Amino acid sequence: MGIREDFRHAKTIAKKDLRELSKVPHIYVALTLFPLIMVSIIAWGFGGDIDHIKVGLVDEDKTIASIEFTEELQASKTLDLIELNGLHQARKLLEEEKIFGIIVLPEGFGNNLGVSQSKVLLYLDGTQYTVMNIISRKVDEISGRYSISVVKYPETKNKASIVVEKDYFYGGNTEYLDFIIPGGIAFAIAVGVMFRMGDTIVRERERGTIQRILITPATDRAIIMGKTLSSLAIDVPRAFIVTILAFSIFNIYLRGSFISLMIIEILAILIFIGLGFLISSRITSMAEYIPIAMPLTVPPAFISGVFFPIEALPWILNKFAYLLPLTYVAHALRLITIKGYGLTQISTDIVALTIYAIIAMALGTISFQREV
Repeated sequence: MGIREDFRHAKTIAKKDLRELSKVPHIYVALTLFPLIMVSIIAWGFGGDIDHIKVGLVDEDKTIASIEFTEELQASKTLDLIELNGLHQARKLLEEEKIFGIIVLPEGFGNNLGVSQSKVLLYLDGTQYTVMNIISRKVDEISGRYSISVVKYPETKNKASIVVEKDYFYGGNTEYLDFIIPGGIAFAIAVGVMFRMGDTIVRERERGTIQRILITPATDRAIIMGKTLSSLAIDVPRAFIVTILAFSIFNIYLRGSFISLMIIEILAILIFIGLGFLISSRITSMAEYIPIAMPLTVPPAFISGVFFPIEALPWILNKFAYLLPLTYVAHALRLITIKGYGLTQISTDIVALTIYAIIAMALGTISFQREV
């Protein structure tokens, strides 16, 4: 067989593949959009510093010097200052995550400035690892620059400075792994459940086993319940093992309850089981399922705060993040791990995840009943 004959057969095979792809154009669209979405999110997320981070300011000194220093802080586009009456009010806002740090200018700040050392107290939330470091660096930078500009006597040039004393309300010894591991577990659950649902439903449809189940006396409801129970029996122990191993291998200190972690993970599993039902009921092969499942699991991880804070995203993606269930899963797991929060303190996340679980399971059930 000559080279010309090989080219003729190759052309026939290529035409066949393209013809098959033209029958399912949504796969081509998904394969095209997926890398574009990923590149855009990464560029927006890692393309520069985070701007307009909300930080509380408590000015206990109330002198000309403290007012000038406040103006220096306000001139930075990195920090978005909120002037507050006292540390108690500021801490409450920090707990509610309405601000990400607190700057306190204590009494005596102005009197010592330019003569000896003046103190700036900086309180940080260690659970927001990236944001915490950006705030810390920016306050250090502005303090150093301002202290040089107000030196009053040449002989005090090397002694007069602003000292930034840092303290942490939560997670004082937090490292990046403490931030990333809870989010990574949330992402692992999403990917694991979604792709296993494809194997459970779609691959069974390819093998013809789902059709054999459908001709039995079992109702659609019984089939869905059975698939859900088997999924829980597989995915809950798997999530348990992944969590134990991740915390052990990377030496992550769990300040909260392990039971609380598992409750959040079970809610997450139910959500992605429902989404798996919804997608797989309309797909006939794994070749179709994977290009649809990938954009629903990987891009949300970069938007929902799994790998880096949603504060780094443009305004529209920042708001969109709060529509994603993965955002609430990662947030809840992180608060339990680093802050030691209990279920009552993450009730907003639990309510959101419960609603998502009910909607996802309901839509998945309806879709599965119609399509099987």
